[in-house]
Amino acid sequence: MGLPSFKLCVLLSPSMMQFGAGFRIMKRQNARKADGAESTQVEETAVRENVLSHAVELGSLGGVVPAVLGDAGANSCPGGSRRMTENECSTVKIGSVNPPNVQIKTAPKVAAGCLAWQGPEGTELWYNRHPQGKGNVRSRPICYPPVPAPVPAPVPATPAPDSLPEIVECGEGYLRLPGDIVGWGEIGSLEGGNPVTDCTVCRDWCTGLQECGSYECSARQKKCNLNLGAYPQPYVPSFESFAFCQKLARTTTTQSFADFFATAAPTTAANN
Repeated sequence: MGLPSFKLCVLLSPSMMQFGAGFRIMKRQNARKADGAESTQVEETAVRENVLSHAVELGSLGGVVPAVLGDAGANSCPGGSRRMTENECSTVKIGSVNPPNVQIKTAPKVAAGCLAWQGPEGTELWYNRHPQGKGNVRSRPICYPPVPAPVPAPVPATPAPDSLPEIVECGEGYLRLPGDIVGWGEIGSLEGGNPVTDCTVCRDWCTGLQECGSYECSARQKKCNLNLGAYPQPYVPSFESFAFCQKLARTTTTQSFADFFATAAPTTAANN
């Protein structure tokens, strides 16, 4: 005779059943949270890449100036750039929309100023009037580019010493005029000019000669030219550092240049 079979029945109280159901619910919720966190991370990465991929330009008179973009999630402009004004923000171009309609916000949890916002239908142009704002992964500051430093005016090259203007006092009885008589003098001309110790010697030569109407002298080069003419040639500029000195009154001497030159400037004659 076999043993009778028994079935073991375990009776659970209502509180124990609720605990089990709650445990299963918590397990499902944790799984959803894990999936959600991973999804959110993927979404934020995609948003960053999407915002970074949009070309943003600042419209301006006379052309288009590239704007400066801050990092996604930043609440300040990169070094050298600054936050745009509301009017400046309204000229911004994003992608092919030029300009998009700027949306005015006052949001404490979004970057302050002009920004590119990644909305559900793409990138939007916002201007956040909030005085502080806060970085948001969906936003990227749009900043005014640094103002380039002014280019200094070119410094004119220093003229060669011989081309610098010479301050020469022509002396009593003479008038300084701009210009030149081409050549090395019309009286006793010497290629390269007659050498003198200073320009008073040149003036004395011209004063002592009736036919001398002017003299040209360079105090720097210590050279002298004597001219028959009293006026510079038309449209001829001054030559190097030579000063043109016009005689105001003709002298009455009848001495020839050769005689005068031999007696008035023995040192110079010896040098020749």
